[in-house]
Amino acid sequence: MFSEVIESANSKVGVAQLKPGWEGDYYGEPPVYRFIGVGKVKWCEKFEDGRFDLVLEGLSRAKILNEQISNGFRVAEAEIIEEYLPADCQEEVEGMMRTLLPVFRKVITSLPETLEGMQPDSWSKPQAGVVADVLAKVFMENAYERQSILSELNIHRRLRLITIHLESLLNPEI
Repeated sequence: MFSEVIESANSKVGVAQLKPGWEGDYYGEPPVYRFIGVGKVKWCEKFEDGRFDLVLEGLSRAKILNEQISNGFRVAEAEIIEEYLPADCQEEVEGMMRTLLPVFRKVITSLPETLEGMQPDSWSKPQAGVVADVLAKVFMENAYERQSILSELNIHRRLRLITIHLESLLNPEI
């Protein structure tokens, strides 16, 4: 089942993060956060032992409504959740983007996706939400902090969180 989904050109895959404490139940059904990323398979390599390496291009965020186990895999019913940018924040977002876009462009040149020719289309003319997401992926080592970015639908707030995080990395005494 998983193989057919992954190998289908139209497949969308949800990526959920395990909640703390998952280590003891990794092969069972450890709890996951309800906000997930949804992407399409951009690149896939299947190994002889049945495992896959995937590169997904993010498409949207979703909230898991319910889930079940089918053929050993979690299958979820999820609702797509739209991100938004408050109209009164446009000017501040433009200012943050002037600062963050050069960082974004420098960072993506060193990511494996770019080096291996699998760069997502959304990176060529990135929207503010994409910039926030990629910078969170690269600079937020703590998985649960990254989850807070995934769960934040307000693009302005997401950019602000990334800006604050980067400032703290550059000025750790603050």
